[in-house]
Amino acid sequence: MLSLLLAAATLPGDTAPRAADTWREAIPGIDDPLSERAWRGLVSSAAMRDASALRVHDGPPEDPEEPPAPPRTIAELRERIQEVLDGYDVPGVGVALVEHDGSIWSGGVGVADRETPVQVAADTVFRAGSISKSFVALSLLTMVEDGRLRLDTPVRELVPELEMGNPWAEDAPITVAHALEHTAGFDDARFNEIVLAASERQTERSLAEALERNPRSRVSRWQPGSYFAYSNPGYSVAAAVIESLTAQPFDLVIERSVIAPLGMQDTSFAVTPEMRTRLAQGYGERNQPEPYRYLYHRAAGDLKASPRDLGRLVKMLIDRGKIPRPTPEGAADGPGAPDTDDELGRRLLRARSIARMERSGTRSQPLAEVGYGLGNHAWPAMPVAMRGHGGLLPGFLSDYSYSSELGVGFALLFNSSSAGAAAAHLAVRDLVTAYLIRDLKLDPPPWREVPREQLAAYVGYYELASPRHQLTGFLERALGDLELKLMDDRLHLRWGASPFVPLVPLGDGSFRFLSHAAGSVAFTVDEDGTRRAHLLDFTFEEGTGWYGNLRRKGLKGSFSLLQIGVFWNFVWLPGWLFVMSRARKRLPLPPGAPPALAALCFFAMLKCINWGLLTGDLGHVHASSVGYLLLSGLFPLLSVWAVIRVVAGLRQEPPISGDLEELASFAAFGIPIYSRGLRTRVYDVGIALACLGLSLYLGYHGVLALRTWAW
Repeated sequence: MLSLLLAAATLPGDTAPRAADTWREAIPGIDDPLSERAWRGLVSSAAMRDASALRVHDGPPEDPEEPPAPPRTIAELRERIQEVLDGYDVPGVGVALVEHDGSIWSGGVGVADRETPVQVAADTVFRAGSISKSFVALSLLTMVEDGRLRLDTPVRELVPELEMGNPWAEDAPITVAHALEHTAGFDDARFNEIVLAASERQTERSLAEALERNPRSRVSRWQPGSYFAYSNPGYSVAAAVIESLTAQPFDLVIERSVIAPLGMQDTSFAVTPEMRTRLAQGYGERNQPEPYRYLYHRAAGDLKASPRDLGRLVKMLIDRGKIPRPTPEGAADGPGAPDTDDELGRRLLRARSIARMERSGTRSQPLAEVGYGLGNHAWPAMPVAMRGHGGLLPGFLSDYSYSSELGVGFALLFNSSSAGAAAAHLAVRDLVTAYLIRDLKLDPPPWREVPREQLAAYVGYYELASPRHQLTGFLERALGDLELKLMDDRLHLRWGASPFVPLVPLGDGSFRFLSHAAGSVAFTVDEDGTRRAHLLDFTFEEGTGWYGNLRRKGLKGSFSLLQIGVFWNFVWLPGWLFVMSRARKRLPLPPGAPPALAALCFFAMLKCINWGLLTGDLGHVHASSVGYLLLSGLFPLLSVWAVIRVVAGLRQEPPISGDLEELASFAAFGIPIYSRGLRTRVYDVGIALACLGLSLYLGYHGVLALRTWAW
């Protein structure tokens, strides 16, 4: 999950979506399991609320709250989904359901376009974001079965002209599987290879153009296979393998090898004129329509699909590679009959290929059931652990999930990427899951009693070992750390600024969250004695707790002080201007003005990033990117000036007194701007030092005075 220094914008409460969410909106198919889907489930309100009810010796820990009754019919399900959409002000959602009897239902709830308003239907087309990755992986698996490819083949042997960097190439070359499993060590997309700028010719770009755009993101930061780090450029590398083996554009190959055999009539990487007539209008925050943005890394996130088509994908995965029967004409919005044994004879892939798709084969993963495989990852939340993939683009949020063991699955396609849509997604997901398992008997979630002495061995502080973005990795480590504590004889975990939540032991160093049906956390020790914590796909290494907590709290405290500094601009400026007009002479700036101006510069810097990401222009020469360059260069200068001015002001007498000081105070809402008391002087010093500290911290990590279009 991309954070840059915008992550600071959510520090005070860590709940507002604001600027940090715009990073996800700007990257093709950001569905980092730890960013949106996973962590909201990990720290579900039920788990936090009932943490105190857990007792290690009182039997299996369970969430005592009874879930609401599941919907019993499609009509009731649609009605309750509509209530969710209305509650979160989300336009619409396309839905496909695969029931345990094999039948498929597809349809929609809400509107595809608020202006028309056209209702969402089974054949409404949505941008599916990173669900694209599943199709790239499936196409390559068909080549594996045809004998044309091995997943452990080095990419360099297949595409020798492709520019990549790997200091470990001799002993650990980057393979096709590394690219598909996000274990090549690549950075995620750089600013100038995300979306086309508004000033560029708006058309689909070739894979070659995407790969030429910025090869610097395709450099291994650690030995391939060591860690997981989500990387969209890695799927352009995988697509290059497809084109090298077939001498054809990757999207045409995927259409021929996956889309057509599955009978998916509304699915394509290219957007045709006919498809545009059925393409839902996407919406962002405050329900603002999002323009259609062309992506560079199309293989990573440019798929368009209907709920009806994604239902067929889900059915195929549930049936371990068998192709579902064609959808009857006129049955688009109704339930279809289950497949018969005869109709399940044709296959897209063998069952073993689907099994390979669902596991990581390039790194040691203690939580095999939740590891990212080939364009396929796990979601272990209660009541059913599932696999699938999600996607997020400006205006669209998507998700398909399935359980082969239970024979159920679903696809959800929202035409909104707002914070409300993220919350609605989780609520609708819960509803459709409850509907699908309404008549199934589920085994209770696993647990094992573990002695306190063993739990104590895992207590400690852990830092993220593999940040998604190299530029902002220092912030991902600082704000996304893990801390483990023993509370009431139970191990509790804190991630970042979230509260501590209890872990349920499963034995052998693995745990699940109270809200999860399968393991989510595991602990290992390397041969050199390094302790590691594994949260889903992410690896954390043992660090120094006091330093990590001091760093995180220092960032939060500095940000809070800068917020006060911004407010102070609305105090000193009116008083200063008013008293100068009455005194008819030039007066020096109040001591608190320089820190306030430095704080204002910092937030203006963030605003430029926010603006550039929303428009897709941060990776191009644009007012937003140039503004960030200038303001981030000015910020440290203002910070130094603020410290000098505040220190000097401690020894200086106020330039005005008596009636003029009273007038200045009156114009400044009753707050003296020159005759400063101890408390206000402490604030001045604190804000100035916070600005200077942030300048040194951000400057040391190379994010100030940055030409984002050239990075």
